[in-house]
Amino acid sequence: MCVHDLRPVWEKYKAQNRRFVHTQEAWVKREMDIPYPPALIWEFLTKPDLEAGFLHYDYGERTDTTGGRVQEGSGFHCAHGDMHIYSKILDWKPFEYYTMQQSVMGLSYLSTRRLTPIENRTRVGIYLTTPPENSSDEVRQLIQSAMDEGYAGLESYIEQDLAKGKVTVN
Repeated sequence: MCVHDLRPVWEKYKAQNRRFVHTQEAWVKREMDIPYPPALIWEFLTKPDLEAGFLHYDYGERTDTTGGRVQEGSGFHCAHGDMHIYSKILDWKPFEYYTMQQSVMGLSYLSTRRLTPIENRTRVGIYLTTPPENSSDEVRQLIQSAMDEGYAGLESYIEQDLAKGKVTVN
């Protein structure tokens, strides 16, 4: 009988299949520092109903059949009026980052959300690739504006849930 440690093979496979949008390659990006730990912020970014709340969407729901916790392969549908956003998680590293394939208004792109702990805060970064369908500056400014406006409410939304006792900081 032989026993082989397959961890190095698994780690190499995972590294080769990572999908990550780096800040320097982002077509649109938003970065902010929030005074809460990554695990708390992670919950708000990965639960469609919580994300829909601070982004002021009409609703957010899972569309996949994986069940249980959100993971690679999980899908989402969010809507704000006639605007529908469809997302599927391609790469998932809990409490650090996740990358999704997203489509909205006929555009498709990759979106990485990254959480980086810094002194008593977490830097939240959202980075989008250039959509192949329409990469005009007008479209970029529209998406940037929507992202800036939506994510500006994240910190206060978390504060409200903390004040109501819905969530706690460990």
